[in-house]
Amino acid sequence: MPDIAWFNHDATEFTSENWESPDTRAIGMYLAGAISDGINIDVVDNGFYYFLNSGSEPITVTLPSGQYASSYRLMFNTADERDWEKHDHIEPGSTIELKPWSSALWMITAR
Repeated sequence: MPDIAWFNHDATEFTSENWESPDTRAIGMYLAGAISDGINIDVVDNGFYYFLNSGSEPITVTLPSGQYASSYRLMFNTADERDWEKHDHIEPGSTIELKPWSSALWMITAR
């Protein structure tokens, strides 16, 4: 599992075309939450998934599944300050509509 990974809104990994496109307005960042020396995991901490929509249209964001997480908890959504109170457990593959010029952060609660 990578320490960091970058995603499109549909949970597919970013490609070089995504990085180079002047039309890219949304990006997800996965942070593993573990520091490894390549052989052993030295420090284990919470992983996070952060998504930013810098576009003028809402987008549907899909939470990554597989090796990345088996459960998420929404920590904040800048478009709805109270939305985090509604979700204790969110399945991978779940979707959320992210409003224009907003971002959201999920803590990975299980892998």
